Amino acid sequence: MKKIYAVFPLLLLLIVTFTNSCQKEELMMSEKKISEQISHTWSMQFTNSESDCNWQFSEGKIYIRQNENIKGTGTYRIECSLTKAKVIFEGFTGGDEYLNVTWQVINLDSKILVITNLSKGTQVYEFTRKD
Repeated sequence: MKKIYAVFPLLLLLIVTFTNSCQKEELMMSEKKISEQISHTWSMQFTNSESDCNWQFSEGKIYIRQNENIKGTGTYRIECSLTKAKVIFEGFTGGDEYLNVTWQVINLDSKILVITNLSKGTQVYEFTRKD
């Protein structure tokens, strides 16, 4: 029994070290918390100055608007693990099928959303909250 108590502090130290190395924005967040934070309209950054692209997440649906016109619609669901939050897009058609993938949440707070395509690690979208 004493061995368990001797190993426990070491295990606790490893867990604390591991969790501190992960992104705090997504660490141990529940699906409900992610859903509440993402359920807004987000303005995509680094787009053409003549183009205004907004993504609206609402009750499991996502609406992508380009200059106030709906460009695409689909559904989303959230999956969380101990260290990662993922948003799975489905149902996009008409040339927007490339969006039907799993996105990892890199950063999410009241002002910023950053997601990356897990199948193409270099595809990163950055947003600022619009509403």
